[in-house]
Amino acid sequence: MNVYVFDIGGTNIKYAYFNNGEIKSRDSLKTPDSYEKLIELIKSYVNEPYEKIVIGIPAIIDYEKKCPVYSPNLPYLKYKNLINHLNLKNVYLENDANLAALGEYKKCHSDVKDLLMVTLGTGVGGGLILNGRIVKSKYSLAEIGHIVVVDNGWKCSCGNRGCLEAYCGKKGFINLYNSLSNYKENIDSVNKIYQLAIQKKLTARLTFKQFAHYLAIGIASFVNSIYVEKVVLGGGISHYSDMFFKDFIKFFNEKLYPPYKKDVIIHLSKLKNDAALYGGYFYAKDIL
Repeated sequence: MNVYVFDIGGTNIKYAYFNNGEIKSRDSLKTPDSYEKLIELIKSYVNEPYEKIVIGIPAIIDYEKKCPVYSPNLPYLKYKNLINHLNLKNVYLENDANLAALGEYKKCHSDVKDLLMVTLGTGVGGGLILNGRIVKSKYSLAEIGHIVVVDNGWKCSCGNRGCLEAYCGKKGFINLYNSLSNYKENIDSVNKIYQLAIQKKLTARLTFKQFAHYLAIGIASFVNSIYVEKVVLGGGISHYSDMFFKDFIKFFNEKLYPPYKKDVIIHLSKLKNDAALYGGYFYAKDIL
């Protein structure tokens, strides 16, 4: 099966062309600043024979209308009928975190039936697999980034206050550092904070610890409500796990419902930035 997959993030787009499960070509580039440029970009990459195109987007999707109805980190997608505007055959839309969950599940974790994928990037996304299938209703579900972890806390991109994303998305992570340093430095990069943590700078180390604490509150709250056998952490911020993973496990276990403590396994993504790409391929295979 020949499949095009586009993983559209708030900051970057990843593309892959699959032939029978293998990536034959791929690219990564900045997400365009307008809807029209996005349409042009996708169409420019479709130049080989294909059977299906799967597009992952950081948005709540209305599956009845086949369009995004809410996309705080990429607002120009809201209510846009991407499928019609592309004017290409066999195009399918899915939430990006759902595709990442499916990719990790099918490729790396098919030994279990239930899995929660948490993507830590521009935003904080969630994809839920129960009994081997993506869980969704009229809308895409598992929006873990909008679990409230601080009452009346920092404003989130969604407009609410205290969301997990407001503390553990890219902007929130940077805000954690700047608030701990009393805004004396105004650092604007997660990687810069990571480099300072490697140098054992206290504020940077504390930032990762605070991040781990908020992340544990959000994920434990979700798992306490909907039990899963595995939780997988992915997305760009997960690449800095050597600075927060041990603290996260400790905080997570402290907050987890006691009967689940010995059963829930935490993994870092094995597919890393390719999770949603592989998820798109498996999604295409599953569509009748």
